[in-house]
Amino acid sequence: MNRIMRNSGAALAAIFIAGSLTACGPGSASSSRSDTNPTEVSTDLGNKKYELTLWDGAGLKAVDEALIAGFEAKYPNITITGQYDPDNVSGQNGPRVISAKDAPDIARVTDMNSAVRGNHLVSLEAYVDAYGWDVPDSQTELYRVDSNGKLGSGDLYALPNSYSVTGIYFNTKLAEQLGIDAAPTSVEEFEADMQTAKDAGILPMMTYAKDGGTSFVFQALMANNSSAEDVQNWILQKSGTFDNQAAQDAASTLQDWNNKGYMPEGVNAVDASTALSRFCNGEGLFFPSGNWNLDTVAKALGDDVQFFAFPGATSEDEPNVAANAGAFYGIHLNLI
Repeated sequence: MNRIMRNSGAALAAIFIAGSLTACGPGSASSSRSDTNPTEVSTDLGNKKYELTLWDGAGLKAVDEALIAGFEAKYPNITITGQYDPDNVSGQNGPRVISAKDAPDIARVTDMNSAVRGNHLVSLEAYVDAYGWDVPDSQTELYRVDSNGKLGSGDLYALPNSYSVTGIYFNTKLAEQLGIDAAPTSVEEFEADMQTAKDAGILPMMTYAKDGGTSFVFQALMANNSSAEDVQNWILQKSGTFDNQAAQDAASTLQDWNNKGYMPEGVNAVDASTALSRFCNGEGLFFPSGNWNLDTVAKALGDDVQFFAFPGATSEDEPNVAANAGAFYGIHLNLI
């Protein structure tokens, strides 16, 4: 195991709070679960020069570049070059990227369950001890997988480069034109603001369904209809089902909003990149998305944009915020 990891450069990249993803090529042999648990980890990088590549979604390019710059300053014998896919395809491309013969050394893990079940990822527990990583359990729950392949417990297989949250971008310039002086604090106010925009000929909510953008609002509505804990338990496969009244009501609300013209025409054919571009060009009062687009939106709209959490069912309810890693990295076992 130690020989394999030295050859793949994994021990080097682990300090990056990430790992080397030197992937198995198509048709290569898979490892056993015991092979993915290293017992010894060296923290000595030595003086040999290394050139590594990193793959991620474009929305996190600024975050990754900042991490790379800090890492290279501390370890000048290592050079890391970033490669980025558009956000709307990075999730689908992830499994292919890490299984290619020319896989990047450091890459985002887009399907934790299948990666661990297929014995592609190395347990990071030995690295946690060696490097003294002290990350709260609440921030690593989604990157732990047990022996049955379930998320939420077991060994740690990845660590994030950053944390992201979802919410609503709010075009305050359009809001001022509409006489709206503040972001909504309840779903009722949110709907009223969208109707005001619709009556004035302004698109109420720029969003996209071709690659899942409507899921941000759906999840928030579902949490409002039940609880954030129920949604989290379903994500972590602890309990519950997606086929419940809270989910049905959330889907019904979204359908109603689309029928009222609150979403762009042909929303099912609108992708993430197109929706982001249209909102940045001033189209749409609201834009459900995440802080990964903050740099792009801020550069386009400047002081004419705010970002707020999707409101609770009433103004007395706490808003629901979905948080996750910007990207999470693991060490891939290379048996080639």
